[in-house]
Amino acid sequence: MQNYKIQHPNGPADTDSVGYAASIALPTIDDMETYITVAQLTGPATMTISPHGELKTGAKVYLKLAADGTNRTVTFSTGFTAAAITVTADKTILATFFYNGTSFEHAGTGTLN
Repeated sequence: MQNYKIQHPNGPADTDSVGYAASIALPTIDDMETYITVAQLTGPATMTISPHGELKTGAKVYLKLAADGTNRTVTFSTGFTAAAITVTADKTILATFFYNGTSFEHAGTGTLN
């Protein structure tokens, strides 16, 4: 996994990539903005997330999710406050989450293609 730092007005942002699995533990979130690309979904997935102990309220996480030729459901578990998202077949979405001091709340989802 490569880790690049992108400069933002709020300080550096993390960019991470994770492979597909039925259960995905996302990297520990320790920056105010984190972009995570998940490898193409080839089945349903359940994701968990952990904030660093010193993470401040308002931190953002962006998840880039793409489905293969079948609609794929992503369920959010530990560390999230979010309903499941269905990624439409052959589409890529960007889901945005904000840290409320306890968990990452889903703020919105947009289709990229």
